[in-house]
Formats: sequence, structure tokens, C-alpha cells
Amino acid sequence: MRAAGRLLGPLAFLLLLPGLVLAQGLGDVAARERQKREAAGPVEKPRVLSNADLQQKDPGNASTPADAPGTGPQSEPSLRGDRDQRGNQEAPAGPTPLEEAQAAVDAARAAVVAAEERVKALGDKLNPMSPSFIYGVTQAGDAVGEEMRTREELKQAEAHLVETRDALVSAGQAYEKVRTARPPASPDTR
Repeated sequence: MRAAGRLLGPLAFLLLLPGLVLAQGLGDVAARERQKREAAGPVEKPRVLSNADLQQKDPGNASTPADAPGTGPQSEPSLRGDRDQRGNQEAPAGPTPLEEAQAAVDAARAAVVAAEERVKALGDKLNPMSPSFIYGVTQAGDAVGEEMRTREELKQAEAHLVETRDALVSAGQAYEKVRTARPPASPDTR
């Protein structure tokens, strides 16, 4: 026992020695960094911009108010819309062809998402690992007939999904043609 006690003290010291050396090294590094910062002098604080600064035409000129005529977001030229007598832009008459094409793409994308969800729901009814499985414990009634109807609906839903994906591709192509300022082709020229 005494021999183990004699070895335990030096062993504990050897185990704690790297930690003590590392702690001393980090303290020295921190002290050196502090001295470098003090020697460099005071640090200039970064400029904080406010909304008023951003709305000014010339950020360096504080005398130009943001709501003066000819300044601010209303004075920027736009792709469409007329200007009134003061030079401010009036509301546009209707959607541009680009906006219409974007709306068509968005509608086609929503149709694809809906069709994908329908296919997944029908597929889940046929999946034994799904809680909505036709032959599940909670299902009652004509399960065989339900399975046949679900398989037929799934075929139709998959065909509809293919159609909606094709429509999305067509809408995307029409959008690109409008975006690049070419008139969209008629559906007969595909």
C-alpha cells in the first residue's frame, strides 16, 4: 500500500503537467495579443447605416432628403409604367408578358406538386408499411375492390403527373422566350 501511495503522487503530477503548461502558454499568448492591440492604437468603430442613409441619393451628402423630388426609390427608371407630370411613376396598366409567363410557370409548378402528392397518397394506400394501407387493421369493407380502384386511380394519377410535368417544361420554355425578348411560339409549332 505504501508503495502505491508513493507512486500515486508523482503519477498525478505527471498527468497534470501538460495541462499546467498549456494553460500558462495560453495566458502568455493572450497577454501578447493585448499588447499588440494597445500598441496599434484605438480601433475606428464601423459606420452604422440607417434606412435614412440608404434612401439618400448620395450617402455622403446628408443635406439631400430622401423624399425630395428626383430622389428615392420613385426616381429609379423601370421597365414599364408611365410617369406623371412630376416624374413619378404611375401604376402599370396590367401585368407584363414576363409576369404572365412567370404566373404560368408558378401555376404549372403548383399543378405538378399537387399531382405528386396525389400519386404519393395513392401509393401509400398500396404500401404495407404505410398507416393508410388498404388491408390495414383499421380498414373495413371491401379491401380487394378498394385495392383495384386504388391501382386504377394510381395509373390515372401517374399519367396526369406526366402531363403536368410536360406543361411545366412548356411554361418554363415560354418564360425563357419572353425573358430573352423572343415571342413565345404557338402550341402548334412544337
